Amino acid sequence: MPQGENLFGELESNEPWLVEVALPVPLRQSFTYKIPTRDYDPADIVRGLRVLVPFRSKLLNGVTVGDAYRSGDHHPRTRFLVSCELGHTVLAPEIYELIDWMTRYYRAPIGEAAKLALPPGILNEKEIQFALTESGRDYIETSPDGVLLGQLAGGPATRREWNLKAKTEIKLEDIRHWEDQGFLRIHARDQEKESIPHITVVALTEAGHSSDLDALSRAVKQREVLLWLRSYPREVVTYREINEAFSNGTAMIAQLVKRGLCEKRRIPKYELVFNQEHFEPDEIKTLTDEQQNAFDQIVASLEERSFRSFLVFGVTGAGKTEVYLRAIQHCLEQGRQALFLVPEIALTPLMHRRIRDRFGERLAILHSAVGMSQRSEAWANVLAGKVDVVLGARSGIFAPLPRLGLVIVDEEHDQSYKQNDGIRYHARDLALVRAKMAGATVVLGSATPSLESWQNYHNGRHGLITLTKRATRAPLPAVEVVDMCDEFKAQRRRPLLSRRLRETMRATLEAGHQVMILLNRRGYHSFLLCRKCGHVEMCRQCEVSLTYHRTDRHLRCHYCGESRAVPEACSACGASGAGLQFFGEGTQQIEELIQKEFPEFVVDRLDRDRLSAREAGQKILEKFENRETHILVGTQMIAKGHDFPNVTLVGILNADQGLRIPDFRSAEYVFQLITQVAGRSGRGENPGYVIIQTYMPDHYSIVHAANHDFLSFLGKEIRYREHLFYSPFAYMINIMVTHTDDQKAYGAAQWMAAQLGRQKDRNRMVILGPTKAPIGKIKGAFRYQIVLKSGERTSLHRHADAVVEACVAWGMIARPAVILDIDPYQFF
Repeated sequence: MPQGENLFGELESNEPWLVEVALPVPLRQSFTYKIPTRDYDPADIVRGLRVLVPFRSKLLNGVTVGDAYRSGDHHPRTRFLVSCELGHTVLAPEIYELIDWMTRYYRAPIGEAAKLALPPGILNEKEIQFALTESGRDYIETSPDGVLLGQLAGGPATRREWNLKAKTEIKLEDIRHWEDQGFLRIHARDQEKESIPHITVVALTEAGHSSDLDALSRAVKQREVLLWLRSYPREVVTYREINEAFSNGTAMIAQLVKRGLCEKRRIPKYELVFNQEHFEPDEIKTLTDEQQNAFDQIVASLEERSFRSFLVFGVTGAGKTEVYLRAIQHCLEQGRQALFLVPEIALTPLMHRRIRDRFGERLAILHSAVGMSQRSEAWANVLAGKVDVVLGARSGIFAPLPRLGLVIVDEEHDQSYKQNDGIRYHARDLALVRAKMAGATVVLGSATPSLESWQNYHNGRHGLITLTKRATRAPLPAVEVVDMCDEFKAQRRRPLLSRRLRETMRATLEAGHQVMILLNRRGYHSFLLCRKCGHVEMCRQCEVSLTYHRTDRHLRCHYCGESRAVPEACSACGASGAGLQFFGEGTQQIEELIQKEFPEFVVDRLDRDRLSAREAGQKILEKFENRETHILVGTQMIAKGHDFPNVTLVGILNADQGLRIPDFRSAEYVFQLITQVAGRSGRGENPGYVIIQTYMPDHYSIVHAANHDFLSFLGKEIRYREHLFYSPFAYMINIMVTHTDDQKAYGAAQWMAAQLGRQKDRNRMVILGPTKAPIGKIKGAFRYQIVLKSGERTSLHRHADAVVEACVAWGMIARPAVILDIDPYQFF
């Protein structure tokens, strides 16, 4: 083969054209690939394109992270990219800038960050095939050692197929050598899925526009379809539209295509003009004085067109959403775009509907509850600049909006904004970073602000907007705390429902109002205990007890998904019958109990177990909103952002269970959950009432939540955090080490803690651990953690990152087995 000839048989100069590619692998680097200049003009290769490249023995989709370039360095082992989608970038410039910041702050792989920012399926893996080039065919005919390579003479093959033909294992180094020599060409086995959703449409040809209709005088139906196409307001028509207009539309189009009067085209879906659906705007409300003040401050910031952030602290029902919607409208009138983030969009149909009704076809919805194709289509519409408002959950922060002017993070305190696998980013924090890059205004809204956001206000980083009254002028609900210790003594058993809650539920339902009951634990029973030996049935892969689910009468693990039938005898001592007893309650048990207690009323339940079917949660909430359901039982899902005017009673069961979680934020979480779910009551014309059942009635989080007193709770909690040097007064990192070998996991954690200990005094760093995680094993992997605290963020991040990389470099543990959680929110 001539010097410089590549695997496509073309001549290359001594300085090949190269491009850097980010791949979805847990390695913190980009990868260099050669550009086959016979197929691609290097000038067309720019940052943000999707490419298909060989990686080890796989074919991976990646994204270019720079323009094509030439280097004076020699690149003998650099591989060629297989294909490149020219003409449109999948990674918009503003999103690349955001993920570049993510990789530095969260110490994350650039390829995994790019994968997060794109719809699912775009950076997927493809099965690789090997094929001979012409140079390869010449080589096997003239070289005595071309026997193995000659097995491809019959056509392309996967590595497995190649091994079977050769009757031996083809070595990877031999494959790379033949590829370097230009003897092999690689490609994907099946047709690559398009990154941008496409659709087949029908368009008239020139003949279709101008031909004499007399030629179709005997084909009456075809003539009718042709006339309809000529009068259609859009140049292209979808098959769905054709078949809605004509019962046999597809067959008629096929005939017109044969006559040359029509043609089929495949175009990106976003090129279709949106259907101009008619949306009835929701009732335009008159703003209260507090709402008007909030709106005026946000508008003033929008007019400045520079970065500014606000914390909107408003009681539940204060009308924050109306302020948001008006601010979005003002942003659009400026010719800019808006991003609206909510914790769980699938569970807030009213919010969804209000935004859709206000902005109609200018809205795109990005969240994981919709199908992959629908989500990809919505993302493509955003990428193509077809929409001005994006409504999304956590991943909506990556929506490509080049003219971003306003970012709203509703319920900014919610834990759902923190990603707890992969790259552990916080969407609220990324919202601030992205808005600063775009010179946009950020609005963080909550009735129970996180202590981090409140401290940022206190330090002058956020402006504060307060809404102290409900928009309807309705008072906040009255709250009664029931001491379940007294209830236990009175009933001589551990009751699930107090007498007071039962009585109030009966009166509420008979008055024609609705009830919401919160128990933040799903399933039927929490665990199965052997009363003879004390053994609890545990998950085989995780150090957690199995939860009993009555719907399928199985024990389930809520971490790895293990499911097994209830044993007839104790797996430890063999005791059976009455020796095995269930303990603990979950939402399934409460639902069944309430249905027996109130048989004349309709009871429904909303928790993760009910969301297996798509849109199931929305249907449950719609039935409750339409008053087809009288009592709704649920986990924390029912506490988020719902507005049901007919709900006048909220019952909170086992309110203190969250206080037993090994987390310094546990009191904050309990206060937020009680306040949020209590705020669902009394939002209409009738006053609301809340009953809190607890065994810890004197705990400050419960006392202050019952009094709707955030500032008093804040004062106590903030002193506790400062005294113990926790967030928001300390920057924190949780290093989690996982391995199927307990000793390897603990050994790596010990080594890292020792290395960090040598620097802690110099860098004012507090090291907690290594200790076994509260849940010591998940999915078969043992877990140890080191929690780091420091008042200096940059050095903390640098030293934590350095010790992890050193541990990996020494071969003590593989990189994917170490999780570096910056600004952690979970410690179990």
